[in-house]
Formats: sequence, C-alpha cells, structure tokens
Amino acid sequence: LRIAASRWESEKYLRAFEQGFDPHSTVTAVTVFGDMFKEAARECGAGEYPYLTGTKFSGTAKKLRGLSKSVQYASQYWAACETVHRVITQTEVDNGDGTTDLPYIGMSVREVRVMHEKWVKGAQFDDGWERELSSWKKEGYLEEPIMGRRRDFLDGENINEIVNFPIQAAGASLMNIALIELHKRIPLYKWGRGTGIINQCHDSIVVECPENQAEWVREQIEECMNLTHESMPRVEFTATADIGMTWKHV
Repeated sequence: LRIAASRWESEKYLRAFEQGFDPHSTVTAVTVFGDMFKEAARECGAGEYPYLTGTKFSGTAKKLRGLSKSVQYASQYWAACETVHRVITQTEVDNGDGTTDLPYIGMSVREVRVMHEKWVKGAQFDDGWERELSSWKKEGYLEEPIMGRRRDFLDGENINEIVNFPIQAAGASLMNIALIELHKRIPLYKWGRGTGIINQCHDSIVVECPENQAEWVREQIEECMNLTHESMPRVEFTATADIGMTWKHV
C-alpha cells in the first residue's frame, strides 16, 4: 500500500502515512463506510477520527475495518467489480481459535459494487493506473522503480497485471536490498549449522540464532528492513522484529 500510494500519488494515503495514522481505518474504512465506521469506532472506545497507527478496534468497528481492507486489496490493481466480489466472498477470516470462516460468502455483487466504487473514488489510484497503461503502450514495457527490472507483457494488454507489476516488483526489490544487507551482517551458519537466515516469505525474514544473540539479531533485522528509497517519496518502509523460541511465536 505504501508503494502504491507513493507511485500513484494518493494524497489521502500519503498524508496518513506521514502523520502516523492507521491507513486502513483513517482512509480505507472511512472511505468505504463513512460515519457508520466512525460511530462503531466510538462505541468500541477507539476514540475520534483520525486514528493513530496501533489503535485497537473491536466488535463492529473491527469487522468493518477488516471488510474495507479486503475491498481495498481486492480492488487495488484495477480489478472489475465482479473480480472484487469473487475475492471478497472467498476471503477466509481467522476466528482467533484456530478455525477460519467465510463471513462474506453470501454478499451480493451489488453490495460489493457499492463498496468498491466508494473505495476507488476515495483512494485516488485511478490516475496512476492510467499512467501505467499509457506508459506500457508508449514504451512497450514497464520498469519497476527500485532496481529497474523490466517486464514486456508479451501476452498483450492485461490491465490488472500491468498495474500490479511495478508495485509487487518494487516490494520484492526492497526485500532483496534488505536481505543482501542482512546477509552481510549474518552470513549462513554464523553460529553453526542451521543458524542464520532460514526463511524469507513476502515481507518477512526469519533468523535462527542462539538465545543470547536474539536482541542483537532483532536490531540487525530492523536496521536492514527499515528504509526509504528516492523513487518512493513521502513513505518509509518499516518493520518490527519479534523474538520467540519457535517460529509460531513470531
């Protein structure tokens, strides 16, 4: 979301990031549900709008925030309403007891269309989508903004893939930069076989280390993953490391 907000110049999301507000409540949920979400937030004790990062929501406010977030991520890459509906109705939600549910499976296309259109209007990403498509038509390819990797889309015009590529590829490049730097500090088998960086999945890195080195490792991970990039103005990419005796605990 930070990459998309910067690249596509969404002023609402950029202001939220710059001011330390939670983007999914202050922008996403308020854009989709308006006063309904604000009232639910007051009722659960979250306070008045705008909401700082880390604000805890419960009850109806938590459900509305989660649903609006699903709408946002389903819609973010120029998806048609029918696609958003399919994604929303198939979205599994963790019940917190080890089970999952499909809470939106009965939602109609009309209900999803209302939420989708409100989000598109409020998020202000559509001009950015058009720029990506125009750039591809003019140049015949797109480059992601961090490392300049190129994709030509030889299968033709697929607008969802065209707008998805520079965002997802930029995220991958940011992780590559962090991994390369972290590997310099924590090489493979630094404390013996089976130690060091043991996994990278999406925007997470797992390191196996002796217990007495955990705090130092936490500092190294956060230093490597907290960064900015000149091609992504007005946003910082942040990460917080957790310590646990098993992967489940982190």
